[in-house]
This record gives sequence, structure tokens and C-alpha cells, in this order.
Amino acid sequence: MVPSRLIAGLIAGALVVVVDAAPDLEVVGPPKSLHARTIVVHDDAAASGEWSVDVDSAHACAVVTGSPAAGDAPDEVEIPFLVLIPEDGAAKTVATVTVSRGELVVEIQQIVIVRSFERSDINRDGRVDSADLAAILAAWGPCQPGSACAADLDRDGVVDGRDLSVLVGSWRS
Repeated sequence: MVPSRLIAGLIAGALVVVVDAAPDLEVVGPPKSLHARTIVVHDDAAASGEWSVDVDSAHACAVVTGSPAAGDAPDEVEIPFLVLIPEDGAAKTVATVTVSRGELVVEIQQIVIVRSFERSDINRDGRVDSADLAAILAAWGPCQPGSACAADLDRDGVVDGRDLSVLVGSWRS
């Protein structure tokens, strides 16, 4: 784990999983997808000094993309950042964002980062491609009652042309 710290600049970090903490933000996406978000921090203590941000995240990368900017209220600041969904590791991780002003910790926020796959990515390799087409063709016909049928993309109990249409609509190599 390598935590990074930079006053009002670029931050990439490592992860600490926090148990029983309600997330302030959830970011969901397929592997290697990039998501822009903004967190709003309230400085109720009216602290003084430079804003600083610490991000801890082991499997996901959270990058602050600009300096904290004044929010709608005099005691708040908006922090823009990007989250890159990890390609491997745990499907669900938590990033902890600690925002300080001077020596005072103003706020700690939790960002839950969830790696999800498109329904059409049948083999879960992060791509919808010929391997998924092969899985559709191999499973063609009625699904076995009571069993999972990953190739039944429209969930109607039959792998058929409608499932092939869903796959083609999601195709990317």
C-alpha cells in the first residue's frame, strides 16, 4: 500500500477497506473504465490553511484532477477526481478520501468502487468479442430449468436470435 499526498494537485493512491462504513459515493463500471466524479466537502469548523487530500485505495486508482474549488456555500469545497475501475482483484473495494485544511481533518468520505461486467461479456474477460459469440452459439436453444444460463442475455429461458442481437449491440474487441 502506497498512500500519496499532494496539496491541491494530482493524487493517486492505494486502498484501505473500511468495514461497516456507509459509502458517500458509489462508482460502478466495467474493468478499465474511467469515471469522473466530484465530492463536496463542508468545512463546518471554519479551519484555515491549505486544502490537502489523501486517497487510500489498493486496487482502484482515484486521481484528483484539479485544485479544490469553492462550492455553493462559503464553508464548502468541491474536489474533482477520476476513478479507474480495476481490471483484477476484488470486485468491490473501498477508497477512503481524507480532506484536511491546515492541520485539521475536515472530512473523511468513503467511495465504494465496484467492478461490473456487461451482461454480454459472458466469459467475463472485460470484452464483448468472438469468445462471447462462441458461448452463445454453444448454448443455443432452451436453457436447463433451474440452472444458470449465462448466454441467455434477455433472460427468457432460451438462447436464440434475441440474445445474439444483445451481444452484437454490445460488441467491442
